[in-house]
Amino acid sequence: MFRHLNVLMTNQHNMKISLGLILFSFIAGISCSPVRETLVDANTGARIAGFDKKCLYRIGKTYKQDLGEDKINNLQADGLHFLFEKVQPSGNREGVLIGVSSSSGKYQTRKGIKVGDSIKKAKEIYGEPKVDHIDFGKDENARFNFIFYGLFYEHLTFMTKSKEEDKIIGIGITKKFGDGIVD
Repeated sequence: MFRHLNVLMTNQHNMKISLGLILFSFIAGISCSPVRETLVDANTGARIAGFDKKCLYRIGKTYKQDLGEDKINNLQADGLHFLFEKVQPSGNREGVLIGVSSSSGKYQTRKGIKVGDSIKKAKEIYGEPKVDHIDFGKDENARFNFIFYGLFYEHLTFMTKSKEEDKIIGIGITKKFGDGIVD
């Protein structure tokens, strides 16, 4: 199903969080109101990655080669992870940015939610999510055998370690499920 995705992660823990955030932003929000967010630098307010036209790296507009491997690696070291659509070689452009996630308090949403904040605070700002967990263990065709907890909106995910945990451990922003990204 997700064979057209090229995930760029550094270690297994961050990969699990980032992949989960991005997948759930695709899956969880199919029918709820869209939340088109952008991750900003928590110190300067600079718009880094997401849907905002003024951000440095725009979902659906920025290509992998525009960033370059060195920049991607530096941003990953700071807790910012990118997901690019893997496309067949045509022309000179490689995969467009379809998702971004943060596992660091260095980045926050435009509305001020960052890793380490409470789920309660996020829910107060963004409202009720479509779901609060997704269980891949129940799907016999899934490649994953674990449950993710948090708040799952269309285009936006806040992830926690468990159902009881109130602390956000990751934030994910993605293109809409079904926009030609997966087959």
